[in-house]
Amino acid sequence: MRTEHQGYSLIELLCVMTLIVTLAGMAIPTMQMLLQRVHRNEARLALLHIHTAQERWYAQRLRYAMTLEATDDTGLGLASRSEHHRYDLLLHTTDDAQAYRAEARPVHGGTQASDGACTLLWIDELGRRGSEPAAGIDCWR
Repeated sequence: MRTEHQGYSLIELLCVMTLIVTLAGMAIPTMQMLLQRVHRNEARLALLHIHTAQERWYAQRLRYAMTLEATDDTGLGLASRSEHHRYDLLLHTTDDAQAYRAEARPVHGGTQASDGACTLLWIDELGRRGSEPAAGIDCWR
């Protein structure tokens, strides 16, 4: 006598669930790493925007702006946070206003705070770009 069984056994369901959990465990960290890399674009774009604004400022005044936020004759009138608030933006200008370095750091406690590969991105008046810590990763790519 032959009996027809319908459905799946408990062992089969547990095997499938184990496989799904294993695959998710491998995929989630990879996805987080990719998202961090994509979100670095926000910092890069913000720094390039500052660099462009500084060059425009220099062309008009023969000196660089001293601050980001001020709207008077010392500042660029730009926000100190990136567009989606993932990065704090800083501007360090020399006393003679002939050189500067703009920096982007992940907001403390924000989504990019766990990006240990690129905790600081910067650009200077010559267009040189860099990042810290320099652990073999080019954060500008």
